Amino acid sequence: MLCIFRDLHFHGFDQYNKTKLCSAFGDKELADILRTWLDTEKVKQNFADTIELLIIEASNLAETDINELNLLYDIIRTKKNCH
Repeated sequence: MLCIFRDLHFHGFDQYNKTKLCSAFGDKELADILRTWLDTEKVKQNFADTIELLIIEASNLAETDINELNLLYDIIRTKKNCH
């Protein structure tokens, strides 16, 4: 589930319009549902906790995965503290 969250967060939405999905199959209604879900405090907290544990405990992650998870963790925490 964490990989899906990471991919959705970094690659699922249009780079210049975060309310539009990159996929041709994703309409505005689906984009709105996913964006709302991603921005809920419970979802951000759950994934932040999971990312933190993974970074601390996983010794077999590639450096690029660790860097991307660190970035995602920082993004989640920054958004969490702004609300």
